[in-house]
Amino acid sequence: MEVKTHRIIIQTGNGIVHGKYCKNEDPSAPVALVLPSHPSTGMKMDNIVIYNLFHLFKEAGMSVLRIDYQENQKIDPKNQYSLDEMMVDAYDAMQWLYDTHQDASHFCVASFSVGANLVFNLISRRPEI
Repeated sequence: MEVKTHRIIIQTGNGIVHGKYCKNEDPSAPVALVLPSHPSTGMKMDNIVIYNLFHLFKEAGMSVLRIDYQENQKIDPKNQYSLDEMMVDAYDAMQWLYDTHQDASHFCVASFSVGANLVFNLISRRPEI
């Protein structure tokens, strides 16, 4: 049976975050959040590494969400999207995923490069997850 991927929008402290979400019907299935690297590098949620991480978790039977920082960036070439803004978006996406899957057996957060720094910050802020 093919599990469908849905586009979602999450309201955050910075505006909105666009994402792609795949839900496992088992309420106790593990959950994964996949974060892209910094948008200034051009790496969005459709980057091959992020795309493959998403599908790896999906094929493992997890409910998984990947988000895109680039979409919610204010359109101003002088304004660089800061790590603090990325952190707020990642934290709010993590909170949405956690609220949606409170009975999940495990919670994973994955990324690479600058996104890996955000992963470390997320898990240090919410060690119970």
